[in-house]
Amino acid sequence: MYGPVASYPGAYYYQPQGAAFYPAFNSQPVALHISDTRASVNMSEFTIWEMQSPMAQLFAALLGNSQTPPSSWLPGGADHRNPLPSHTAE
Repeated sequence: MYGPVASYPGAYYYQPQGAAFYPAFNSQPVALHISDTRASVNMSEFTIWEMQSPMAQLFAALLGNSQTPPSSWLPGGADHRNPLPSHTAE
């Protein structure tokens, strides 16, 4: 039930964000069939195995034979375990 999805949902509360896509949502490649908005519950819920893992696999599949991620992303690199900045409500 999480994105990407096969086609854009038809419920009325999806219409405002669906109208914002250019080119149209359903004309984009399936890997881009995702809407990260509050109303797009079936696409924007966050879980590791349902959303992040397929995107990581897609990233790996799209890398060509001679392409590699930046060395800073590799284990021991500066960005390998780059934490999110701390957040406080002030």
